Amino acid sequence: DHNTPEGKADFVISSVEYAQNFRVLIFSGGHTNNNAGILQEFEARYPDLTFETAWGSPPDASYLATFSLVFLYENGHFSSSVAVGDALAAYIESGGNIVMGTVVGQDSWGQLEALDPFNSVGGSEYNYSALDPNSVVAHPLTLNFTSLWANSYHGGVAAKEGTTVVASWDDGVPLIGHTIGPKGQRMVSISMFPGYVDFSGFGGD
Repeated sequence: DHNTPEGKADFVISSVEYAQNFRVLIFSGGHTNNNAGILQEFEARYPDLTFETAWGSPPDASYLATFSLVFLYENGHFSSSVAVGDALAAYIESGGNIVMGTVVGQDSWGQLEALDPFNSVGGSEYNYSALDPNSVVAHPLTLNFTSLWANSYHGGVAAKEGTTVVASWDDGVPLIGHTIGPKGQRMVSISMFPGYVDFSGFGGD
């Protein structure tokens, strides 16, 4: 049902059976592969979901089609970003879902950039910022989300027209935004580096 207020039903895994068949690909490229730390964190938090990781080379369409969701992030420049972005754009257009964590600020991502709920505005910020608790909108994406702070690797985005922002940093920069495509595809952007598990200087929910 895509006609509920704020598209909330589109962000709820509605049954244990569905969750157990929900496959997530954690994908990235760049200087350092942080997938192992992110995978460990996700598996602990979401034991009913199935995760795989991939790095660098563009995934082919048949492989991507086996996943319910792709979680994409970048850790520095890498040469395959345009090819990866084009492959993921095709995956989304076919009905796939994506969560993007600090993606387009450093490289070109081809056709994926048009589908990102956020525009890059100068790349990530390298200063302290925290969640503005007054900005949080009740939504499955913000369930139990009451605090966050980061010393670096965040922000640097602006919401595109049509994007629903459900949380922002205390300087007004969007933190979490989403759009829903014509096939019910969920596209979410989070303006924070998700490899925080390998660094100090992050805290909260």
